[in-house]
Amino acid sequence: MRARVAYVKGLLSGLGTDGASKEARLVQEIIRVLGEFAEEIEELKSAQKDAEDYIRALDEDLYTVETAIFGEEEMPADLEGEPVETEGPGERMPLRSVEAEALRVDAADIL
Repeated sequence: MRARVAYVKGLLSGLGTDGASKEARLVQEIIRVLGEFAEEIEELKSAQKDAEDYIRALDEDLYTVETAIFGEEEMPADLEGEPVETEGPGERMPLRSVEAEALRVDAADIL
């Protein structure tokens, strides 16, 4: 996006406008705003990727906790079945639906 905004900026400067006309100032301001949009979009993409990585790590940690508490074979009925799938950019990520009661255990059970 930044490259495209820079290209449009170059096109404007190639027109030979001195920036004094109302139209030239308007187009310059539109290009400036487009540049800000491009920067915001890049920041949002980066934040989304970070959030996806964090959620994936949490899902893996949750699976580790589930298997430590319930074992591979002894999952409660509400944790069995197919995980819910959500579409993310580029891949599908399983999410598990867990009832709060299913995760309640005594500290002695864990130790």
